[in-house]
Amino acid sequence: MLDLDQVDNTAINAGSWLTVEVPPALDDGTPMRIKLPSVDSEAYVKAAAEYRRTLAKAKLSVGDDSPAGREADVLLYASVTLAWDGVTKGGAPWPCTRANVVQLYTALPWVIRQVRAFVVTDANFIQALPQTQPETRPES
Repeated sequence: MLDLDQVDNTAINAGSWLTVEVPPALDDGTPMRIKLPSVDSEAYVKAAAEYRRTLAKAKLSVGDDSPAGREADVLLYASVTLAWDGVTKGGAPWPCTRANVVQLYTALPWVIRQVRAFVVTDANFIQALPQTQPETRPES
């Protein structure tokens, strides 16, 4: 049974944290996390519409593996990336700007594959609200 009053779906728009699986050779033990909204979020729906327009103009289809298709993919996910932590460049924290996200996703396809999988998984964004216990009165 599903009690709609017990569903917390605020993370659909507010985002949820993906902990990126970093290849062992690159993993220094510091988690790399990226905050992303769900594919059902307002931001993603808007970005996906722009993505489809871009593909149509270039006469490409979703999933096109050409350089233009990959670039459109990167721009889609960069436009909905909300934040990150554990990302450095040259040993210093690297700010989560659109240009930096594009650079990261372009350079590291294994990251964008994880991003793609994360945003379509409903369980990453829907939680159960904490159960409230009915008040009990001490017996007299």
